[in-house]
Amino acid sequence: MIGIYLHILQDFYSNTNWVELEGGVPYEDLGLEDRALRPVGTTVPTCQDCSINSNNILLQMLLTSGYKSGQTEVKPAAYTLTTGKCSHGGLTDDSRLAVPTGGINKETSVPSLSPHYYLHEQAAQAAIQATTNFFIAPGYGLLSPIGTESFREVLNLGSGNSMVFVIDVSGSMGNDVEAVRQETVQIVQSTTGTANAPYNYILSTFSDPEIGPVLTTRDPAEMISWLNALTVHGGGDCPEYCFGGIELALLKCLPESKVFIFTDADPKDPEKYSSVAALMHAKQAVLNFLLTGACNSRSLQYGQEEGYIKATSHGANKRSHRNWYEQLAQQSGGSVYEGDKENIANLTGVISVALSNSAPVTLYKATLPAGSGRVVPLEVDSALLELVISVVATNTAPDVVIENPDGKISFLLSIHDGF
Repeated sequence: MIGIYLHILQDFYSNTNWVELEGGVPYEDLGLEDRALRPVGTTVPTCQDCSINSNNILLQMLLTSGYKSGQTEVKPAAYTLTTGKCSHGGLTDDSRLAVPTGGINKETSVPSLSPHYYLHEQAAQAAIQATTNFFIAPGYGLLSPIGTESFREVLNLGSGNSMVFVIDVSGSMGNDVEAVRQETVQIVQSTTGTANAPYNYILSTFSDPEIGPVLTTRDPAEMISWLNALTVHGGGDCPEYCFGGIELALLKCLPESKVFIFTDADPKDPEKYSSVAALMHAKQAVLNFLLTGACNSRSLQYGQEEGYIKATSHGANKRSHRNWYEQLAQQSGGSVYEGDKENIANLTGVISVALSNSAPVTLYKATLPAGSGRVVPLEVDSALLELVISVVATNTAPDVVIENPDGKISFLLSIHDGF
């Protein structure tokens, strides 16, 4: 509806004689139900031939607009040989050839398309100011009736996105939650008041059978208090309601947010996969999974779900739970990071890297076969201020070599821990 209103509003300045009468200022009474419009010239001559005068408007007090060929209302016959109703004008308007010839549109600065091209800048400035007034003019702008928060939501204003954490708080996540809490609190503290600070913070938790709550705030101190208050409970068996926790977070987050999911379990609610994927695409959210286990390894540790273990091999189960998460991560531009519970603190360090740039551009992303020794060319220029390389290795620890165009090695990264 905003688009419809603004289209009509902006057309007023390019296709009527307002600018010829008043210059590049907005008509502030236009569109307000309690204001009367200036009289319109409906039964009198409004234009003369452009060949007589480039400023061919006859009316000095009344408003008028131009007819255009192809419209339901056809341009009336001329009142005299040189006067009558105005045309829109331009190469696509055949009515410009009928007396009075020419037209009055100011849509462009090109003479062949806009007979009053010389007034285009004034019309544009009036339309820009009228658009601004439509949104924020005191008393009648959109901001006044709907309030600041709704206004920001409508236009997606603010710092732009949400900092989102989705955390598994089932019993097996005790050590993980402590490490996650330390890292996430530090990230919230370090980004507060900086260019990387989000518009708001979202915390969503899940276990089994509980999903949620999902908490939203713009206050970093409140987010920190929520993180510090996290406790593990429930769960026991495996898997957990991971997709339910992600779904709640995606419903609340702003577009283009980065979502970090911490769990050591497979999703117990795969039927929600399509809903999560649809929300992820709609919000253009980036999903990053930080995994510290799978259901079969948890069952071995706690002696539970023996039937599940017998039915599924260790490797197949790990592959199964990764497939769900890998699909979402790949489709959103995120990643799946796997580690063990002893190194959870190192695993959570990827969050700092992922959040270090508020406007990232992915130069290259691919899955490479082991031992391929593949050379990947990356085109960069002086506009690139920071380059982040993320390598996930499943079996072997690869070396990454960065070379300048002349072949000189500028960086060598040896990965020894498989991540």
